[in-house]
Amino acid sequence: MSIITPYIENLNRLKKEIPEIAKSAILEHKQEILQVIQFGQLGLGKNSYGRPLKWSGGNGYYGETTQGYADDQGIPYDKTAGHAYNFQWTNSTFDSMGIKQEDIDSYEIFTIDGKQQFLERIYGEIFKLTPQNNEFVNSTIISPAIYKYLLDNLLRVKR
Repeated sequence: MSIITPYIENLNRLKKEIPEIAKSAILEHKQEILQVIQFGQLGLGKNSYGRPLKWSGGNGYYGETTQGYADDQGIPYDKTAGHAYNFQWTNSTFDSMGIKQEDIDSYEIFTIDGKQQFLERIYGEIFKLTPQNNEFVNSTIISPAIYKYLLDNLLRVKR
């Protein structure tokens, strides 16, 4: 057996473990990932492509009467005319969001109360990360977890 054989075997083992490490990082940081969608997309009135919301019944911006209606109902979120929809009325959309692992390479954002399907019928895809936010999650959460695991285990070989 060559002196490098244990290192090659260790690298092969580590390679197989990377998807599980990525999954663990996602689940460990799910609240941070959800906040990226909640406040970096939905709260800004953007869809999963980073574009303003539009649908057949409107343009994705609050109308002149929305703030008054929200005030009458005691809604504490800004609904100023001309501002983009922020998906906060009772906050049930944000409160019911979760993350589940779809397969080894991806995860899905969902709402526990099923509001996701209703909202996506109106606005299209809004619960996936924009390309920019996906890159942010990859570079600040998933990649660092993988790098740390690899560095911590790279030289741990059986001799």
